[in-house]
Amino acid sequence: MIWLEIAWRNVLRNWRRSLFTISIAAVGTIAVLLAVGYMLSAFEAVRESTIRGGLGHLQIAHAEEFGGYSEYPLQHGLPPNTVAAIREAIGKAEPYAMVMPRLEFQGVASNGERSLIFLGEGVEPLEERRLSQYYAQVIDGQGLERTGDKPFRAVIGHDLARLLGLKVGDSLALMSPTATSGLNAIDVEVVGLLKTGVPQVDRTRVLVPLELAQKLIRTGKINRLVLGLDDTGQTDAVQARLAPVAKRLGIESRTWTELAVFYHQLVDLYLRQFSVLGAIIAVVVALTFSNAVLMSVLERSREIGTLVSLGIGRAQIRRQFVLEGLLLGLGGGTLAALLSWLLMLGLNALAIQMPPPPGQTEGYPLFFLFSLPAALAAVAGVSVLGTLSAFFASRRVTRLDPIKALHYA
Repeated sequence: MIWLEIAWRNVLRNWRRSLFTISIAAVGTIAVLLAVGYMLSAFEAVRESTIRGGLGHLQIAHAEEFGGYSEYPLQHGLPPNTVAAIREAIGKAEPYAMVMPRLEFQGVASNGERSLIFLGEGVEPLEERRLSQYYAQVIDGQGLERTGDKPFRAVIGHDLARLLGLKVGDSLALMSPTATSGLNAIDVEVVGLLKTGVPQVDRTRVLVPLELAQKLIRTGKINRLVLGLDDTGQTDAVQARLAPVAKRLGIESRTWTELAVFYHQLVDLYLRQFSVLGAIIAVVVALTFSNAVLMSVLERSREIGTLVSLGIGRAQIRRQFVLEGLLLGLGGGTLAALLSWLLMLGLNALAIQMPPPPGQTEGYPLFFLFSLPAALAAVAGVSVLGTLSAFFASRRVTRLDPIKALHYA
């Protein structure tokens, strides 16, 4: 304990250099924590936008349906009896889950003068709105869930409406291949315009009620069931509880993490980028600690020579410098954790708007997510870095001649 007290007094003795060293360590650590805060917020935002944007937490379908190839529409679709059995199993495994049947279809949308290819989905409006109310905005008109008295209705992407010269209340003709290899067409009323921020989606998207889509395709099947949960952390547990039923029915379930390829690519990209940033900052901080300890050793050569002459072991003297490095690292890390928390609060309050990311038309607010485990890890990391830097920088103590040290000017 006495050596720790001596190390603390030595840190205070040259407070200007100690303050400079702590400041450099704090600035570097703040940069790392801000980067981690931005990275964590980006991960959470992309994860939730992927799930709430329509992917859901779990999807249930035939294995061939997940493969993405069919010779004709709904070749691998789920019949009504299978859907009923799955719904019953979901109700027992997760009674509060959002269960959303999806029927995918495609074809040609026409206003009578111009025709464009569309990608459509038949959905259950109320459940779909619960899942994606914050990620698929109806910018004009109303959503399908608010127009239940109109059987032939559709919500389309705002870019598709612009290209076809349509507005809310206009009629739109949809023609699509049927499940029996024929063609069918219906006229629908455009009740709302949808905007996702992704141009490719907004110029091809068409949503209609599930019953209407089944009439158009002439089938009672659906492509897949999508599950939405209140807690993303329960995804694997719900999948495990549904596994026996899925196996019995000859179908499969896939979690959002298995289906969201873009999310994993983003995580890998950010982790590699921030690892390089962290390594560079760690080298700078380590050099700062080493310089501070080395300067302290040189300035206290006479003191070291006196201690050695009194019979105090060099290892004990060196331990004192190592403790000083530990205190400097602990001080820098703690200061950085506190300041980074305050900075994140301030920056989040400013609501700075970022430009649209590649492939999108809408920007997003800059947000940092403070993580206490990350802050504690940063404090521990800087403390270890200060300790190791001091350990290697204080090697001069073991080579110092006490006679020459006593005459050191």
